Amino acid sequence: MLHLHYRVASTLPQAVQGQSRSFTLKYPHHGNGTITLTANGVYNLSLNSWDTSDASARRTNEFKDAMFSVSNDLVRAYESNLANYTNIHGKMIKLHRKSYYEGKLPKVVLESYKKKSFNFYPPTKEEVKADLEIEAKNKFYSNSEKSQKSSFVNTNIDALYADRMEKWNEAKALFDEIENAHEQRENAAFSEKYNSEIQGQKDYMEGSEYMVRDAIDSRMNNVTLPYTITVDMNYSQDSHLIDIEIELISGVTIPQIKAALLASGKVSVKEKLVREIEEEKTISMLGVVYYIASIAFDASPNIDNVRISLWDSQKQNGYAWINFARKDILHNTIQQFVPTMDSFNYERVMNLKDSRGVLVLAPIKASTFKKQVNEIAGKIF
Repeated sequence: MLHLHYRVASTLPQAVQGQSRSFTLKYPHHGNGTITLTANGVYNLSLNSWDTSDASARRTNEFKDAMFSVSNDLVRAYESNLANYTNIHGKMIKLHRKSYYEGKLPKVVLESYKKKSFNFYPPTKEEVKADLEIEAKNKFYSNSEKSQKSSFVNTNIDALYADRMEKWNEAKALFDEIENAHEQRENAAFSEKYNSEIQGQKDYMEGSEYMVRDAIDSRMNNVTLPYTITVDMNYSQDSHLIDIEIELISGVTIPQIKAALLASGKVSVKEKLVREIEEEKTISMLGVVYYIASIAFDASPNIDNVRISLWDSQKQNGYAWINFARKDILHNTIQQFVPTMDSFNYERVMNLKDSRGVLVLAPIKASTFKKQVNEIAGKIF
């Protein structure tokens, strides 16, 4: 059994910033201006014109278009900020069936060392004779000594040729000996690399603990969330299962302010309703569940099921327990979905109730939560 523990400290997204848009007035007006819109929804106009008043500029299409654009920019900024909380499930890692991973494994080829050739040709009698003739020419100067030159060459050619062949054979034998040793050493290294890669692929497909640990470590080190959580994982290779517990250390925070575009083209910035905040909290919490589940599944194709529990701080109350099967969660990593609705597709324990028209996760007392989880888990496994 592999035990893993992580703490993900909160990383708060940047606060919503004010927006601005510039515009140029068209004839019969002259000049230009800039509309700034604060994060709180306050508009300001900076106008640079010698013949147009602020009031006149506000009636132009150029001003209205810029105001509409800057209003939309602020609405999108609020939506982007909120997505850090309510689209955590959008970070899910794309998952596949086990057969996909088998087909994607790179083909492992056993390399072999190609020995080098001894690139020196053996000596020939013609070369030896030519060398001896040069030596004889230097030794016997006059033409009258021609017979002596010939005799010198004939007398020494066999011995010199044999000597050169012997040295060539010795050099070749030494070269071949070095190459044979090099071949043996390199092929041993190639064989070790081949066996290691084959074993690595086997360990990956079979979900060896060291592979799962390294994969999850790598993923969890890059997790960013707007609130702090701890994650405990227990992996059973033989059962193809990871059991996970997530604890919300400081609860779940959600932005309290929203922005909406009015029919006038202006933006309205105001506090959210309580039911809106509660709904977004629920989506956010379930989003974490889905996201962490995908990280666990991605560690190895050997993992068929992820059972995951979500707790409040100190585990006094449980919020949700879901049993994800790989075959059932695949579609969630390639298309958009709403966690509150999708969660009904799995074996689960949660009190997801209607509250003023929205679905909200209600806490379940720890003792009751554990009992309900054990009952359902016992039926499944």
